Formats: sequence, structure tokens, C-alpha cells
Amino acid sequence: MIKSKKIKLIIIISAVVIILALCATGIYIFRDILFEKDAVEQAIENGDITIHFIDVGQADCVLIMTPQGNMLVDSGTSSSEGKLENYLTDLDITSFEYLVITHPHDDHIGGADMIIRNFDVRNIMMSDMGNEEELANEIVSLASQYEINVIYPDSGYNFSLGECQNTVIAPNSEYDEYDEVNSTSIVLKCQIDKRSVILTGDAEADSEAEMIAKYGNFLDCDILKLGHHGSKTSSSYRFLEITSPEYAIACCGEDNTYGHPAAEVKYRLNMFGITLLSTDKEGSIVFSCDGDTFEYIG
Repeated sequence: MIKSKKIKLIIIISAVVIILALCATGIYIFRDILFEKDAVEQAIENGDITIHFIDVGQADCVLIMTPQGNMLVDSGTSSSEGKLENYLTDLDITSFEYLVITHPHDDHIGGADMIIRNFDVRNIMMSDMGNEEELANEIVSLASQYEINVIYPDSGYNFSLGECQNTVIAPNSEYDEYDEVNSTSIVLKCQIDKRSVILTGDAEADSEAEMIAKYGNFLDCDILKLGHHGSKTSSSYRFLEITSPEYAIACCGEDNTYGHPAAEVKYRLNMFGITLLSTDKEGSIVFSCDGDTFEYIG
């Protein structure tokens, strides 16, 4: 009987310890979420621009918030719609000046229909694919239904979002001239006064070579979103050399089966002393920018 009581007491104590540990972990996670949101709100109050590499698993979604409006570049997968919507509504976002769809793969375009249906979208930017991609056709049809302007930009196209000046720097060939749809990705350089970020979609080495040939040192930037989630087929030695970022961001899922970001890419980044941040390790990654500096705030 005494032995039985001891065993029960040990079980109860162990359960209490586990519950307390879980509660402590939850508090720290909640504290970190609050800290990140507070930092974003403070940046907005200061009139700064914030750039969010949103954790949507093995997919891409980048949010740029300015005092004059918001831009979403890609929208994750169809299965991550709920997570994305919660992230946006937590920031009190109700509208987008631009929804940019880099290319019609589900891990980039999957949440676009949710964005169109649930938020006020004024412009959609995408490549002209000549009705060859079903997912793209569905978005064009939905855009017509919601009376949203659709822009098919050429390389060199410029548009502004408040103090964020944006240039389309890829693709630089016709849609059907690429072997892979990945390389048809729209690539943006977003300039905020003295600082800049390049968002590459899934652009691979062939598209990178075209950008280098056309734009040269204009490709210099502070933050580079690695092409194709950090795949070895992107982020070539020469592209990293000429972009010369301080930070490289890999948007990839935890324990993804592709091995992203690839060991080869990590090696190249290390060669150039570029700091790698990835959503599989960090969760959503957020920077604020006042035009003079980028600050990593969560």
C-alpha cells in the first residue's frame, strides 16, 4: 500500500512538473509573439517600412508594409491560407495596393484566391503566360470578377509604394524560352532610400545570369531572398557576389524533404560572409527600415 502511494505521488509530481514546463514554454513563445508585434507597431508609428518573410512552411510569402499601403509578394500554399490570414489580420491589414504573383506554382500562388476574396486588392502583378497555366488563369478570372487591375510587367517596369521604389528586374526572356517555370519568376528590387531588398521568387541560375548581364551593379542589395527556397539551382556564386547582401533569407519548411536551404548554397553564403536566416529555424522574419538602416526585429 505504501509503495502504491509513493508511485502515485511520483506520477502526480511528474505531471505537475511537465505542466509547469509547458506553461513556461507557452509564456516565452507568447512573449516573443507580443515582442515582435510590438516592434512592428512601433516601426509603423515611426513611419518606417517593415518587410515580413512570413513563415508559411515550404512556400514563399513576403509582406511589405508602408504608411501608404501594403504589398504582398506571393501567398504561400492553399493549405497555409489560414495561417497567412491570421498573420495579416493580427497586423490589422485589410487591403493591398499590390499582390505580386511571381509564378504559378502552388507554393507561391496557392493563397492568392483567399487574399482576393478576403482583402481589398487594387492591383495584381503577374507574368503574361498566354493562358498556358491553369492556376494563373484562375487568378485572372477571379481578378475580373472582383474588378482588380491586372498588370503584366516587362523587365524594367517601375512602380512605387510610398517611399518604397520597386523595379521589376526579371524575367528577361519570353515565358516559353525558359526550360523551367521557376525561371519565369518576377524578381523585384525594392529600394527604400539608401537600402534595398531583392525578392527572387524561384528564379534559377539562368535567370540570374540574365539579370547580371542586364543590370550589373544595380543588383547590389542589403537583403536577398534566396531563389527557390535556397535550392542549389539558384543563388549562383556570381549572383551572390554581385548582389553582395548582408542578409540572405531562405523561405522553407521545417524538416523539408528537399534539404532547403542546400548545403552548396550555405557554403557560397559563408564564402561571402553573408548571414543566413531561414523561416524553418526562425519562423517569420521581420525587418524594419527607416531608409538609412535595416533592423532585424523578429
